[in-house]
Amino acid sequence: MFVSVKVDNYQTALMNFLLGFGRFHYKLLLLCGLALLGNTMQILSVSLVLPLATCEFHLTEIQHSWFSNILFFGEHSSALASSQGIFLMCYWVSK
Repeated sequence: MFVSVKVDNYQTALMNFLLGFGRFHYKLLLLCGLALLGNTMQILSVSLVLPLATCEFHLTEIQHSWFSNILFFGEHSSALASSQGIFLMCYWVSK
């Protein structure tokens, strides 16, 4: 059920909280924060583990750089695949 309220502009609607802010937004903020925390921990753990792996497995500088950069390659390729998948899904739905 919609409530009919006279609103002059966008700023007035935001200032009067006509859009609302509730439990969903707090849960969404928590989930996004946890995802960001997980991504940060993954990147930082590579910087801690890689020097030990280099000594343990006698890696060359090229192998060391490959292991440090493969994480970013995976993140970028998954983001590209996700965006292409969304584009193809929208194209398929619009047909």
